[in-house]
Amino acid sequence: MPRSADPDADLDDRPFAGAEQPAHRGFHIREVATGDPSNPVLRPVLCAVVATAPHYRHLRFHARGVRAKGDVLLVPPISGNFPILMRDVVVGLLPDFRVHVLDWTNPRHVPLAEGPFGLAGNIDAILAAEAAMPPGSAVFGLCQAGVPALAATALMAGRTDRPPPGALVLAGAPVDPDAAATPIVAAVRGHAPEWYRHVLLWPVHPPHAGCGRLVYPAW
Repeated sequence: MPRSADPDADLDDRPFAGAEQPAHRGFHIREVATGDPSNPVLRPVLCAVVATAPHYRHLRFHARGVRAKGDVLLVPPISGNFPILMRDVVVGLLPDFRVHVLDWTNPRHVPLAEGPFGLAGNIDAILAAEAAMPPGSAVFGLCQAGVPALAATALMAGRTDRPPPGALVLAGAPVDPDAAATPIVAAVRGHAPEWYRHVLLWPVHPPHAGCGRLVYPAW
């Protein structure tokens, strides 16, 4: 399925259409309730594409008529989910902030010629988004995104050409797995790296644009 310039473009309602796994899923946030919860005012929500790259889009959401307190960058995990898992977070922040989201592209739609997208690429994408935002913006990293969000923010703090983000929030993001090791940590250590490469990674099949790209089909 070709990618669309419309940030809310999504699949149609055909049965089983979800199995086609589009490049992106639209957030479909049309309006948000603001003001007194007992007498809320519904504000229309605008969504714009700030930047595009082969492996992601930088989206910005803003509730019309709201005097935003600032900007927040949401960094979703890249493994196994579409970034719309953070949709409720976007809705919750919109009454007070302009909300930016790094909308990762489903890798089955990214040709091999565009190169790999590993930890370094993940960090670079976050750096680019932070650089495009107003000084003092906040960064919110969820789960797996915590490590690259921390790395990117630290790198940004070392720059002299602009101030760093004003805040970094890590939610459910274990930066040091040894700090509170779980059975999953023990299971991961039970296999050599080659096992993960040969057992868990699978190539994207035709006719998808990313044919041949190795991915971890988490779901």
